[in-house]
Amino acid sequence: MQLVKLRTGGYKPGELRAVTDDDATRIRAAAIEVGAIMLHADKKAAGKLSEYSEAKAQFIEAVDALFPSKFPFLVYAAQLLQYYVIKCDADVMASGKTVEEYQIAVGHKVKRFGDSSENAFMMEHLLVLLYNDLARLEDRIGALSADAAQNSMELATEQLNAIEPRVMSLVTDAPDSVFSRYLMFVVHYSRAKLAEVAFKAFLKGKKLGDPTEVADADLGAHQLSLIQKQFLLQALEDLEAMAAIRKSAASKGCLERGSEFALGQGVLSKLPVGSLDAVLAHVRKLLA
Repeated sequence: MQLVKLRTGGYKPGELRAVTDDDATRIRAAAIEVGAIMLHADKKAAGKLSEYSEAKAQFIEAVDALFPSKFPFLVYAAQLLQYYVIKCDADVMASGKTVEEYQIAVGHKVKRFGDSSENAFMMEHLLVLLYNDLARLEDRIGALSADAAQNSMELATEQLNAIEPRVMSLVTDAPDSVFSRYLMFVVHYSRAKLAEVAFKAFLKGKKLGDPTEVADADLGAHQLSLIQKQFLLQALEDLEAMAAIRKSAASKGCLERGSEFALGQGVLSKLPVGSLDAVLAHVRKLLA
């Protein structure tokens, strides 16, 4: 397919220019069809099918807003198709419940899927999985041995270290994209969560009846609190950038750049709380 050739070829300018207007129109129709299928599945899984029609209309509006920018549109459509193919793979979806499992499952079929490391949809999926991994780790940290807890935290750190530069590249390329800023927020908020998990693991090994242990715990708590605060401040900056993008788009009567990646939903729709105002209030409360 034309989009696969563009993606595997690295989106060479000459190949992008070779896409005719008729080709682009057909690709638009395919992108809308694929996005609508995924949107319907998401709404059905969430028990919110009543919202599907409105969300689909917003998705089409977002695609049509991007469509006149031929090169960005073609890159977006290629990423959307690749993500759709991966998401429809039964083996990947059945086994990829954690970041590690998901990456292994995708890696086993890399010849079919191609390299997906620069795919923004995949970055979001991995970051959501990663945050869920951290939430589960926090819940069971008390039942883990010191070595098991350390290994889990080191793995999460490695995963964040691997994905953060790719997200930062998206922000650098499109600082006014609400989607890239959202991904950066999830990175920073996940790092803050990791610091919280690290403190709980650290505290577990201390005998708080011993004055020396209490002093160590106080020092460790202070250091980890500073680290967590640093990442929360960065997360707040990301959220405030998103709010500024939303305000600017509203004043111009247009959609936010990057909204096409949300498939007609809010960009925070895959987080436990989908309201930007609510998440802003939550992070500000944590920093108070």
